[in-house]
Amino acid sequence: MTYKAWITITVRHTFFHTENAGVELKETDATSRFLQKSRLLFRKQNAAQWVLLKPETEPGTLNLCNLILKEAETFLDFELLIKSPDFYYMTRWEDTGLQSTSAGIRFRLYAGEEGGKIPKYLQVRIDPEFPERPGEIPITLPCREVRWEYILIPKYGNNTYPVELKESQDRLIFSVPEPISFPGEKEAYRSISSSFIPMKETYPYKIGLWERRENGRRLLNNHMPFPKVTSASVVEPGEVISSYFYY
Repeated sequence: MTYKAWITITVRHTFFHTENAGVELKETDATSRFLQKSRLLFRKQNAAQWVLLKPETEPGTLNLCNLILKEAETFLDFELLIKSPDFYYMTRWEDTGLQSTSAGIRFRLYAGEEGGKIPKYLQVRIDPEFPERPGEIPITLPCREVRWEYILIPKYGNNTYPVELKESQDRLIFSVPEPISFPGEKEAYRSISSSFIPMKETYPYKIGLWERRENGRRLLNNHMPFPKVTSASVVEPGEVISSYFYY
């Protein structure tokens, strides 16, 4: 029996700069039974792509797969198995509702239950009018957008001169550091980005910490560490991530 690619599923995540999507697709038990019954095959192509293979019609024979697919509407469900431990921090999950591709393939993304680290699924809907020609389901998982804050702590609790954060090409703007109460520290300051920043695997920015003196500015650090996706702000945990820096 020979097979041909029928439905190609491509998953991207805007957090990553590579083909890695942070997930694997795995058919549910019910879908696995239907695939066996209809002789469809589900295979992984690469880190971001999976394909449903359909048996070709052999001369002089009926295509059992086509007959089964045309019997009634069928739901093929695939669980998104989370590979990245930071997936829930960096992903803005959205149930999509039913969508249709240019080839007429209907699908949706949905969560098993509401909220939390619960199963996520892709559902492909097959009905008797489903197109037999090959098609693709492109899925893009969006990253969260957050503001960055820096908690700046003088090593010796003596901030003689005011400091400021500056991105080398002014692509990010940070507020003037303001005093903040920080556990265990005599003195600390908070500076926050003016805009929301998409979470990324790597960033193109270069942030410096400068000290402002009467005769000009003095560079204290030219490579400020970026906030980690899991480092939620204690002030605004839902919309801000933090980086702590002693100077």
